[in-house]
Amino acid sequence: MMSDSPVRPPVGVDARVVSMDQFRGYTVLGMFLVTYLEEFANVYHTFKHNELYFSYADTIMPSFIFAVGFSFRISITRRLVQFGKLRTYFSYCKRSLGLCLVSIVLFGIGAHFNSFGEFYLNPQVQLAPEEYMQYLRVAPDQLSEDYVKNRLRAPMMQSEKWKLPPGDSLAELQKEAIEDRVAAQYSLFVKSHEEYHQYVSYLEAKQQIQLQESIKEKIGEGELSEEQLTAEQKELVEKVIVKPEYISAPYLFPKSLHILKLLLKSHLWETLAIIGVTQLVVLPFINMPFWTRFAVMLLFGISHVWMTYAFNWQFLWGYTENFTYVNPNHGLNNWMGDIWRTGNDRGWDGGCFGVFGWAVVMLAGSLSYDIMKGNSARKNVSHLLVWGIGFLSIGYMLSCLASFYDTGEALEAENKRILASNGIYQDESEREMSLDKFIQKQNETTRDKIEKLIVQPVESSQVMSYRAKGHPASPVIPPIEQFSKRSLTSLLAPLPFMKNVSDQLPNYWLVWKRIVSLPFVLVSTGIAFLVLALFVAIVDIGNIQVGIFRTFGMNPLAAYAIHRVLVITLLPEFLPKDAETWMVLLGLGVFIAIIYLLVRSLEKQQIYIRM
Repeated sequence: MMSDSPVRPPVGVDARVVSMDQFRGYTVLGMFLVTYLEEFANVYHTFKHNELYFSYADTIMPSFIFAVGFSFRISITRRLVQFGKLRTYFSYCKRSLGLCLVSIVLFGIGAHFNSFGEFYLNPQVQLAPEEYMQYLRVAPDQLSEDYVKNRLRAPMMQSEKWKLPPGDSLAELQKEAIEDRVAAQYSLFVKSHEEYHQYVSYLEAKQQIQLQESIKEKIGEGELSEEQLTAEQKELVEKVIVKPEYISAPYLFPKSLHILKLLLKSHLWETLAIIGVTQLVVLPFINMPFWTRFAVMLLFGISHVWMTYAFNWQFLWGYTENFTYVNPNHGLNNWMGDIWRTGNDRGWDGGCFGVFGWAVVMLAGSLSYDIMKGNSARKNVSHLLVWGIGFLSIGYMLSCLASFYDTGEALEAENKRILASNGIYQDESEREMSLDKFIQKQNETTRDKIEKLIVQPVESSQVMSYRAKGHPASPVIPPIEQFSKRSLTSLLAPLPFMKNVSDQLPNYWLVWKRIVSLPFVLVSTGIAFLVLALFVAIVDIGNIQVGIFRTFGMNPLAAYAIHRVLVITLLPEFLPKDAETWMVLLGLGVFIAIIYLLVRSLEKQQIYIRM
């Protein structure tokens, strides 16, 4: 079905793949739909992103990236012939950087400063920023050394105790080492405190000089006489005011570096930036033969699983124990966080290492270009359907691994089934009891038998961080020893778009977008293949095109930028969050209409924004 010879999918008179333009336009419109509906309470659950199951909203961004992969494959084959390797690859590097910059312009950097005083916070001092700023504002003569040292000492003592075996106490040498660290931290704090109050003294002197000059000016213009001055004003006029020396923003660079690290870890990863960086990751492979790209795609998927296991789960979620990133006693091994020093900041959409997952989607999109040879639209539909069903099926089977993390009612129901099938229950009333209550009523022999039969819940994380609360100790390697005890039906995951009501600890095998898990990547890619097959059938076989899809599909960057501006400026003022459904739908129609009219105007003028 695939070869390394040039492929020619169905194209229009302007050399564009019409069915792909329609597919891309659908994904852009879907993005606007989801962005709008996400803001309101009275919206059906599948139109919103969530962290428990795969919703319709979760299909849109992967489908758009899939479309980018398709177009990427077309454009690079043309550009390489026209411009050669160096110019072509350099142009894509510039394009990727441009997309990241546009994303930052539209979404910001995820951080802001409330006051200039924040540049006097030394990032090396282990205090929460709000608490640090509170102590910084205390006057020098009112600052309590003991109090600040106690606030520095408490988390250090706790972190060191957590590293000890249960019941052990800190040795004297450990306590002395902690006191040395406290003294060093306090010294850094005092330095920043002095620098901050030098700045405050400068501001006060500057304000007094301005007031002094204002009074003198009024006297000179005759608005005030010296007899009208109050005693305080006379004293101020006669006073010789000297502006004290101060250091302006002494921690600007380390503070800016910290914000840059947070940006790269978490805040950068909106749609355009993800596309830009993923293109860079895929760029060395996009012109390779079909099966080579397929192998690279598999490698990216496996690499993402390994990275999540090795470090990215704890790094992405921001596991820390009072500024400590590694504590084997509790299973804390956030060594990547220790390198970045980004604290308990939590990422989304996979963070900086999520691009390896998104690369699978983009490469799959490039494969779809090769699959659509253009020999026959009907063959293209059948081929896309086969690939879509294959991706979807494998993704769903992998998502069933999430069932090993069942807890609560789901696990209790399965354990009751196990006891019933082994003849443990004497009557129906015993089965209606809670499992714990039933076990307590049994004799020791029966209890031992039950303990061997039932499925034990997966071990919870022992990391002393609110980020780890409710997480499993091993979110990537499931407890497959449960397999011999459980029924196959109990291990089946919910189908896509079905609300998951079972109790499960968060784990890698959920079909969720936050981690960009492999099941999520495969399921969403499978759906992209199937939807593209639908558009090939409608456009290439049925010869039907939808105007709004064409308009958005041929100018997606302009449409995306316009929709983002409307979300920021119009949406917050338009409707209340708890608006009834009819009002939300009415507002949605207005929202889409405004975007369409603006983008359609650009289309009529043949203005297309390209990067």
